[in-house]
Amino acid sequence: MINAAINAAKAIHELKIDSGFKWYIASISNIAKKQLEVDLLRNGCLEPIVVWNRTILDGHNRYEICVENSIPFTISYIHMQNKNEAIAWICTNQLLRQDINIEMRRYLIGKRYLLEKGIRGSKGSALKKAEYIDGPPRFFTEPNGTVKKIVSLRTRERLSKEYGMAVNTVLRCGTYANAIDAIISLAPNLAAKILTGELIISIKDTVKIARSEVDGIMAISTEIKSNPGLLSDSMAATKLLSKIKVRKGPPRKIRIGAIKEDPEHDPNADILSLALTVPSWTSSLGRVMEVAKMDDVSSCAVDKLYTPLKNLERMIRTMYHFLQGEQKQ
Repeated sequence: MINAAINAAKAIHELKIDSGFKWYIASISNIAKKQLEVDLLRNGCLEPIVVWNRTILDGHNRYEICVENSIPFTISYIHMQNKNEAIAWICTNQLLRQDINIEMRRYLIGKRYLLEKGIRGSKGSALKKAEYIDGPPRFFTEPNGTVKKIVSLRTRERLSKEYGMAVNTVLRCGTYANAIDAIISLAPNLAAKILTGELIISIKDTVKIARSEVDGIMAISTEIKSNPGLLSDSMAATKLLSKIKVRKGPPRKIRIGAIKEDPEHDPNADILSLALTVPSWTSSLGRVMEVAKMDDVSSCAVDKLYTPLKNLERMIRTMYHFLQGEQKQ
């Protein structure tokens, strides 16, 4: 495990915020942030802010609210060798959340894979101490005398087991993360729209954008800024892709081969895919309730949403029965 120490003294500590870390931290809704503020004002900050080199890794919202309202808090220091290990820790921690959408989850798994396959085994790396390591099997004796085997797995296999997905799916996540990073470097606004799920686009098309001419990427970003309503169009991705041209010459370093369909059958794939998708529905419903002004919404619009919601409600009940029946078998 990565060593951590808690500074037990509660105070208004002055900490650093790395703006680059924001890409690995899923934002929360205004409603959730307000609820957090109410809780902190009522009960104080019970969980420590996690930091590395006095830079926040976890607890950005709590830190902001505590500083604004003079609420004292504690700090948990995490010791790591470098920034890549810090980012890998953030990705792992964020993936414990249940409220991140499928795009963000895919990006975090891919980013963690890309980072950890480079970190693991490096001299002095805190991640070498994880239970799953690269290299031949080894054994160690626990304090109680139990002899335990350390399983030797490649990074992709280890993450495959941890997140319950096929190895090739982990590789596709790595491809996706590479593509998103390329887009972030040129058009961060476009990358943000993809990661929040506002622009619905496939992995292949995301990679296509990342490999296109810079002018095309900038044209897409500009179009989204000038025409926000385009994102509600089901054909938005197709229309935007028409603006790009694939680069000539050597492509950017993105593994296109990793996005081919996985030929092996994964019996858990459909259920796990749905488990990743449902939180995005919850997020979308919450966002509508947050911003919609019902006094201004027409009855026709309400009726159009009411029917599919009722159908969804019935399907959810059916799905509950289906899952319970499968578990009893």
